[in-house]
Amino acid sequence: MLPAKSLYIHIPFCRSKCSYCDFFSVPCGGVEDSYIESLVNELNFHVRLGVLKDVETVYVGGGTPTLLSAFQLELLLKSILPLCSCNPEITVEANPDSLTCDFVRVMRQNSVNRVSLGVQSLDDAVLSFVGRRGNADCCRNALKLLQKNDMPFSVDMIAGLPSHEDKVFQDGLKELVAYNPDHVSLYSLTVEQGTPLERLVLSGKLDYSEDRVGDQWIAGRDLLESMGYMQYEVSNFCLPGKESRHNMAYWNQLSYVGLGSGATGTLYFSDKAAVSLLQGLRYTNDMNIDLYMKFWLGQGKTLPTHGSFEELLSTLPLELEVLDRETLAFEFLMLGLRTKKGISCMEYNRRFSRKIDTALFERYRKRSLVDLYQKEGDDYYAMTREGLLFLNGFLAEL
Repeated sequence: MLPAKSLYIHIPFCRSKCSYCDFFSVPCGGVEDSYIESLVNELNFHVRLGVLKDVETVYVGGGTPTLLSAFQLELLLKSILPLCSCNPEITVEANPDSLTCDFVRVMRQNSVNRVSLGVQSLDDAVLSFVGRRGNADCCRNALKLLQKNDMPFSVDMIAGLPSHEDKVFQDGLKELVAYNPDHVSLYSLTVEQGTPLERLVLSGKLDYSEDRVGDQWIAGRDLLESMGYMQYEVSNFCLPGKESRHNMAYWNQLSYVGLGSGATGTLYFSDKAAVSLLQGLRYTNDMNIDLYMKFWLGQGKTLPTHGSFEELLSTLPLELEVLDRETLAFEFLMLGLRTKKGISCMEYNRRFSRKIDTALFERYRKRSLVDLYQKEGDDYYAMTREGLLFLNGFLAEL
């Protein structure tokens, strides 16, 4: 097994759900201490197995991690830090309405060096319509708090939110950039199945146009690039050298551990020379939070660590998926093509003992949607700036 050097921790609690959100979370006014204890017990199990070692990236996401008390956050971080390498990237997601001075202080004192702030919009009417807690001034106060404490941060924005006029959207993006974030995640609004937003669209009470969303996103992309932000992945832009190392671990098909109810982890297995990928195991922890806590507060504290890894995982409260080489080979392409760098033909051959079928790539290349370039004696295929807009169609054909 290839050891995991990335760790994702899920805090599945929110004060309320936004109308467009289909991520796993439950409404909650705060987080029980027993949930933190469960996380630590699950963490210790993976450490005893030897899965986690010299952790290079940590991402605390949700849900709303800023619903943790400062004490709970500190307890969690102090459990993680001894496992980290000498220069880890540690990210904590934050909601503007629940980011406090105490929370920022604990982050700074415990090696957090990246905050991902969910702004989404700086228009009060838009924020209210989609059920975001806090208004635009709340977002501005959170941005100022991070600036004041010299905390590196990323911001999230969504293009195409209901009633978000193009000029208002672009003005908001310009204002955000004035706070000097290292990184901007710019997403296109998607109508997810089962969300309140979908019900509004299906009932005809809300007009939704994919073309309008796409046009607004493209205008946002162009604006960010004109202000010095490089698009290094489909939805992510950064100043030079400020890519999210944690997300790059996903896109580079590296092992990662997921902790918490609803969290996903993926572990890859190679041959003895660590050259070819042979198999992957992907697990998703049970979304019943009470069941998750009952297990890790009880028998989870003393689980044996002998036997095959697949057998050990099958005893835990989770869903387990075995990824064969065919699936891994496709995911290599799917994940790598999200990035500006693209995919290495040599690396594909090394991992899967086969060559890339270039016919489709060449067809898209003739349409200037795929680029072929050489680097250090290797051929790389990458979607062009325009091609990234057609990535889903390309993958469907692939």
